[in-house]
Amino acid sequence: MQHPKSFEDRNLINEKIRYFELVRDKFESLAKIVFQDGYFAKTASMAFAEDKKMSSHPKMRDLLLKAESIALDNPWKFSELCFDVSDEADRQIAKLTKLRKELINETLPNRMRGWVD
Repeated sequence: MQHPKSFEDRNLINEKIRYFELVRDKFESLAKIVFQDGYFAKTASMAFAEDKKMSSHPKMRDLLLKAESIALDNPWKFSELCFDVSDEADRQIAKLTKLRKELINETLPNRMRGWVD
């Protein structure tokens, strides 16, 4: 993402952060569900891999496709790959949060009292 210039860009950043939080939470739960219902975990991971937003993150998409292919054969490996996807989502969240904070600090250099970092 290019350097943000306005609060509309901040809204886009917030939307991406919410999406990656959803991905992180979903795959942390799928890593546990695979031992109970492998078919559900496989279809859920495939749905995320085919998601339009995921196409701009090839590393995560490749992990999802790899996890989907082994979900029924090796649930332990699937679980490990789900946690890898979750870690990658955490890295994206941290990067976007840093970008959002830089935007706020540049846009509002004299921050109002009562704001919490």
